[in-house]
Amino acid sequence: MTMSLRRPIRGLLVGAAVVPLGYWLAMMVDATAHEMRFNLMRALRELMIITAFGVPIALAAALMWGAPVVYVLHRLGALRAVTAVVTGAVGGALVGLLFARFQGGDLFRVRMPLPLAVVLGALAGGTCWWAGSGRASPGETDGR
Repeated sequence: MTMSLRRPIRGLLVGAAVVPLGYWLAMMVDATAHEMRFNLMRALRELMIITAFGVPIALAAALMWGAPVVYVLHRLGALRAVTAVVTGAVGGALVGLLFARFQGGDLFRVRMPLPLAVVLGALAGGTCWWAGSGRASPGETDGR
């Protein structure tokens, strides 16, 4: 049985939704490493702010980059877990480069180092594959 992306829309949406959470976790680890103290309320406030700004950006990236690439890979017969992760990593790198390019003199800058952007993109791609591949329902056929 070969795995396929049975539910690509669900995969893209869930993949985009985990990016702000991954970013928040990375920022909490970074803050802890720099001995910054966070209480629960501040951590939750940071999560809400990151989610409010991150979800629209992640959804835009999923729609403008992820969806077309998933479609093309599917049509070529090359849509696999590894290609989803690599595609996500490339998309993450593109988003990271765009952040670096367009935040030149902004008052509030989003810290998005390129390695973090690549990891978050790979996380989105892997999550997209995981959430979208799902098992077949009892009455569902696999298209053969």
